[in-house]
Amino acid sequence: MVRVSERDLRVLIDILREGYAVQDLEGFREHIVSGLRRLVPCDIAGYAEMRPNSGPSHYRFWPRESSNPARDRTWEHFKHEHLVLMNCVQTGNGGARKISDFLNLQQFHRLGLYNEVYRPMGVEDNLVALPLISPHLILGVSVHRNRRTFTERHHQLMDLFSPHVRPIYEHVKAVEELRHDVRLVSETMEHLGRGMVFLSDAGTIRMSTPTALQCLAQYFGESGSKATLPETLRRWVEQRDVSVGEPGKCEPLVVEREGRRLNIRFLPDPSDLNQSVLLLEEERTLQSADVLKPLGLTARETQVLGWVAEGKTNPEIGIILGVSTRTIDKHCERLFRKLGVESRTAAVRVVLSLRTKPGECVR
Repeated sequence: MVRVSERDLRVLIDILREGYAVQDLEGFREHIVSGLRRLVPCDIAGYAEMRPNSGPSHYRFWPRESSNPARDRTWEHFKHEHLVLMNCVQTGNGGARKISDFLNLQQFHRLGLYNEVYRPMGVEDNLVALPLISPHLILGVSVHRNRRTFTERHHQLMDLFSPHVRPIYEHVKAVEELRHDVRLVSETMEHLGRGMVFLSDAGTIRMSTPTALQCLAQYFGESGSKATLPETLRRWVEQRDVSVGEPGKCEPLVVEREGRRLNIRFLPDPSDLNQSVLLLEEERTLQSADVLKPLGLTARETQVLGWVAEGKTNPEIGIILGVSTRTIDKHCERLFRKLGVESRTAAVRVVLSLRTKPGECVR
């Protein structure tokens, strides 16, 4: 049995390590064909994702000029003549095999597969392995030469390499899907006018949406590193982190600036990764003294009206302001008289009419 060299093993390990760093399937396909030609010297290296039932198949070759969409369609028509492929599918054994293991040159040259696909490519033999064979997806890797010179060493290298293709493929696919989901969530949050900040286990910013960055700058006025939370917010997060076991009790941090309020909610990560999320939502502060000043109310009446406009009941307002419900009842009676209204709904309409920008929606 031929032993592979230490150099071969180093090349193989480098290819596998680099494969796990790829973050999308397009990059993975390119990496596989590039890695194959480093591992097994060849004229053409190929990678295939074949879907027997439905969905698009993907073929990738090195060098790039070997890729040909028309030839790929021709291959689909003649692939049943590829005895290596058919043997692997029928037996479920995806180990490396050569066309020359099944056909001599004369037999190979009589095939439509050879005349329509391989002869234009200058291929006289190929070494193929199928690391994944299922009813829905077949993964294939192959190296091609213009003469029949593949050795037992090349066969062993393909057998060492091919079992790792499937787990790398599944890893990269999962990463790509996760990145897509995160992007979709971020875009949805942006559409809703909300921001998200993803925190590392050390409390630094791993990623944030544009709205979140804008809110942090407006409300905290710090133009430091985009990887670092403003000091006030950082301390608040650290305090919340202590009570991760009780996420339902995490009250939001409320910051007010110039008639607007920023609500920041801490969403702890229950996993061992401890990568939490901050959810930021901005809204107009209806109880702002500047907004309600034209009404001629006292400071306390302004506060009460603001909370009424936000849908709070009198008992809830009493808890917020630290006074009794009866006291809030009296404040409501007085401010209703001043506004010339008889109900909470009518009072809210008065507040909404005071928006500084006509036509702007209050969120």
